[in-house]
Amino acid sequence: QMMYEAYLEDSYPPIMELMANDAAADAVEGDAENNDNGNENDVDAKKGKLLKELYLQGPELLDKHILMSDEISGPFLRYDEGIARFGHPCADYLFVYDEDDDNVIEENDLKLALHATTANGDDVGGSGNDNAQSQCPFHNTQANNNDDNNQYDSAKRETLEAYENVGKTASLRGNSLRARAIMSRLGYTPDDLSYLGDDDLYNFQGVANPHLVAKIRKGERVLDVGSGLGIDSFLALRDCCGDVVADANAGDENVATDGALVVGVDLAESEVKHATKRGIARGYSVPNRLRFLRGDVETLEEAFGKANVPMGNEFDVCISNGAFCLVTDKEKAFRNVFKVLKSGGRM
Repeated sequence: QMMYEAYLEDSYPPIMELMANDAAADAVEGDAENNDNGNENDVDAKKGKLLKELYLQGPELLDKHILMSDEISGPFLRYDEGIARFGHPCADYLFVYDEDDDNVIEENDLKLALHATTANGDDVGGSGNDNAQSQCPFHNTQANNNDDNNQYDSAKRETLEAYENVGKTASLRGNSLRARAIMSRLGYTPDDLSYLGDDDLYNFQGVANPHLVAKIRKGERVLDVGSGLGIDSFLALRDCCGDVVADANAGDENVATDGALVVGVDLAESEVKHATKRGIARGYSVPNRLRFLRGDVETLEEAFGKANVPMGNEFDVCISNGAFCLVTDKEKAFRNVFKVLKSGGRM
């Protein structure tokens, strides 16, 4: 929120006027140190009020002015004017966000916003939104409830909805060259990328490389929490040698080691289905060596029970790539992972 105020100081007329008047007053008063703190607090309060009004009554206008500010449009959007002279944007999306615990939208703010919208017949700044509302423009009933369980449920629903949509579009071919560049930067090797191939590379969803620390060995049993579209699970299956097709005439080195298994668990049914489909297409032994379960790490026993997977001391290692940040009750999740690991198991 403090960052939002800084962005709007050079793009939103009411805040620009407030800052100009404050500067003029300072010039007239000179260096009156006794007034500095009081004036600063007064200006901050007025800026906070203006920001709340803009957010509650004109959210589209808020977006517009943030993007118009020099702080954003300069370095992020006018990429070809900078020192590096980039020919193309270096990212597909720009997320601008901030948080200010001291400037909270209270129930009274909502009532005032509703009253202003109803009285004026229009919203602040004239953005053209005539829909009077008695709640935040991006309101979520459960998320604004003080009950912790409801907040957890709300967060989980949002995560589930987002990743169900990801799973439903996973069959659309993406940019494997970009995936190679990102994964290489994260420490995935050329052998890793070659093993995955272009049919799966573009569905990489991770934020790091768990294999660098997991050091999965032949014959190990691996749990992948938040397995997504299966990329890290496929590599884990290779590393534990569960991807080798048994051949009665082959030597031991060419036969999958007894016990080698990878189990991926994910909230999104669509991602589980896609990963399973791809595992079969890649020739893996599904579900004997590789299986994907629809489930929640916070209620892991339930997911394992439905799939007849034993809950206690079954796995040598647990990996996760960008999923634990989305878990609402992390202590419960870690306890469940600990419960399924063998003595000396790694996570």
